Amino acid sequence: MKRFLCFLLLMMMIAGAAFASQDQQEPVWEDMISEEEVIAIARAEVAKGFRIEESVLDDYGCTITVKPHHDQPYWEICFEEPEDIAQSDRIFNIYTDLATNFKTHLYPNGKIILPVREVIALRMGLGGHTPNELFDEIAAYSERVLEEYQMADFRIWPLEIRAEYSQKVRPKVQAILESGDLTQLMDGGMPRIEVIAQSTFIYGMPDEKSISQEAALALAKAAITESYGVSPDFLEQDGEINVYYDITNASMPLWKFLFNYTFLRPDMPQEDNPYYKVELNAYDGNITYVDAFPYMRFGLFHDLPYHLKHY
Repeated sequence: MKRFLCFLLLMMMIAGAAFASQDQQEPVWEDMISEEEVIAIARAEVAKGFRIEESVLDDYGCTITVKPHHDQPYWEICFEEPEDIAQSDRIFNIYTDLATNFKTHLYPNGKIILPVREVIALRMGLGGHTPNELFDEIAAYSERVLEEYQMADFRIWPLEIRAEYSQKVRPKVQAILESGDLTQLMDGGMPRIEVIAQSTFIYGMPDEKSISQEAALALAKAAITESYGVSPDFLEQDGEINVYYDITNASMPLWKFLFNYTFLRPDMPQEDNPYYKVELNAYDGNITYVDAFPYMRFGLFHDLPYHLKHY
């Protein structure tokens, strides 16, 4: 989504390394356009993306925020639907009925970071709109998690929800794969790669023999620093950390951490913005796997081995 996969591509924003909070002085940008210009560009882009007349947005709330991100801040523009809007007039609920707002993001000079049509496609890919009982069940999980925890992407679900999914949904996906008939996994003529990937491993909860998540994370950061010379502070400030407790091998469960860059700097090629992945024995803390791999914008949709690196 990216992350998307990337519901979180635009939902989980990054804290900037140079700005500990938004209360600090805003950065001075070269070629910075005005807020009025930003809003005008965002309105036009949202109208184009949702295929509506721009005037439809006149009654919508609109807030604009400066978001710090390492050395490349960006604009976030949020459109909020009116409270008294008729159900038939809603537009942001295209991927989930719970959505009442939509955010788009621009670079300082007004360039769109990710076109709205692509954002919609990514989110619908996670939403499971195909009439299918399995996809409906998965979508129900996403909506439940979104409502309870304000997060929809499987990769940032709480451990207990992911463990429940592994018990109730994963066996159904595995049965489909074993049958050889992938009809129930097809969407738009292709199998839902993210459903296969998130149903590959078995997730659970730490037991009394497990080291704590905090201790495991500290070991993971140290492993990345030792292997790649990347400081833990930089890892935390420039992305999000996805956490898994993998019990596929019940005798040696794994803590897994993916340090996930949710936005790329516009002046850097994608291979210079890697993901970092660490897996370690949950009982003794021994590192079992360390990797750095490139962000591929569309790799998640077409390449299962690449997708599995994120889980």
